[in-house]
Amino acid sequence: MDQNQNILQYLTSLPKFRSGVSKKSYFISHTIPYEKVIKLIDLARQTKQFIIQTKRYDKKKYPALIQILFSQEQTLHIILIETMHLPSEDLIKFKKIQHLLYIILLRSNTIYSWKNIKHELHLFLKLKLFLSHQIEDMRAIHVKDQLANWLHETFDKIPYYGWNLKTAIAYMFMEALDASPIDSDWNIGFYREVRPDHYGGLIPNGPAIIIVPKPDPYRIKYIKYAIHECVAVNKIVSFFENPWTRQHVELFLKMNSYVLPPYKTVSPSISNVD
Repeated sequence: MDQNQNILQYLTSLPKFRSGVSKKSYFISHTIPYEKVIKLIDLARQTKQFIIQTKRYDKKKYPALIQILFSQEQTLHIILIETMHLPSEDLIKFKKIQHLLYIILLRSNTIYSWKNIKHELHLFLKLKLFLSHQIEDMRAIHVKDQLANWLHETFDKIPYYGWNLKTAIAYMFMEALDASPIDSDWNIGFYREVRPDHYGGLIPNGPAIIIVPKPDPYRIKYIKYAIHECVAVNKIVSFFENPWTRQHVELFLKMNSYVLPPYKTVSPSISNVD
């Protein structure tokens, strides 16, 4: 039994993961309206903190998806950039997508990610969405490392390295995050679900027939996980950044210690003693 299974055995029959806030999703592909990209650029300019995740397809060989989350006006905005379905590089729309990423990756912003996002983004360089120096210059924080440090400082008799995101959400918030799709079809084209093609045909002396494709559960599964993953990372970031949230979660874990591994009370540092 690996570390994640060992922790999850304490946490059964959990309620499904929930974001708890309103959110909007944007799907960037060759189908996105130009005006929508301009709107996202304006929103990104007003933000200093972003969550970025990535996905690859074909056994994780090829870059397929960049997931970006940021908060604005009490709403989570989630951008899914389908890198295998972008507009042509010579189009102004592509250049605006480049500019959107330029704004997001500015050194003055903070980028959070579950894993090493600089390494991940280097694998996307050939797509020409950003340059190598932008990746190297950005201020990145690995949430997985933050979690490991917190576990090491706070809990006894619990392995604090090797946790996956599902285990972290289950342990910290008592919620069941969707399992990541075991296959890697991240290049399937979300735009086909959110902007399906309509095929029309004329009947002589009659109205046009519009055929709307039925929802695709397989594609919806990928969309749902891509969004939930970003929201889950953001939830952990909020835990570390918000003292009230952190105190609330730690108190909750103490009160529910009967279903969790032993909790270690951390002695206050001298600077915190009156």
